Amino acid sequence: MEFQFDSDIPPAIPDGEDYEVKFVGAEQSHQWNSEKVFLWFELLTPGEWVGTHFFMACNAKPDGRWGPAHKYLQAWILANGAPPKRRDRMSTKVFRDKVFRARVRKVTQNANKTSRTPAQQYSVIAELLEQVRGAADVSCNSVIGRVDSLPAVGVGAGKSTRASQSTRKSDGISAAEYRRKMQEWKEEYWDDQEVEEEEDEDE
Repeated sequence: MEFQFDSDIPPAIPDGEDYEVKFVGAEQSHQWNSEKVFLWFELLTPGEWVGTHFFMACNAKPDGRWGPAHKYLQAWILANGAPPKRRDRMSTKVFRDKVFRARVRKVTQNANKTSRTPAQQYSVIAELLEQVRGAADVSCNSVIGRVDSLPAVGVGAGKSTRASQSTRKSDGISAAEYRRKMQEWKEEYWDDQEVEEEEDEDE
């Protein structure tokens, strides 16, 4: 018995807080009876992994009841330069054309706290630390391409996106291929992110 492998698993790179990343897109989906937002970034820091895509997974609150420790809210404030006002809609468009310094961490355990072998580990964006500059002058070889239309996610947003529906447009790959890849990511890796996000919200 054999199975074909067509996934794009990000590499496990050294943990650090000095990585520069450019926002390349976002997706909203329904997982584990709650709404999730995946923010995708391209690594700009020169070296072996330049051009690689990593995601930051966040819980979303379509009812607008955001806590001060929610990862998406904190990232949005950083990108916007100011907190949202009551009834504002926190669109992912605020991240467009911006470069951030990010903290990257390796996923070394699964949801059951069982250690992964080095070969099983991969890296994610754990946190955006500061906005470095705009990205208008940064060349991008992303296969996903520039984001043209992204959904509003946040205070006052009452509609959720189906798990099978992409909310990111692509110049480089078809919508069907993008949806397939996103579904693979959510099925394979969300358990690990769920644990981290729950810990963030308790702070």
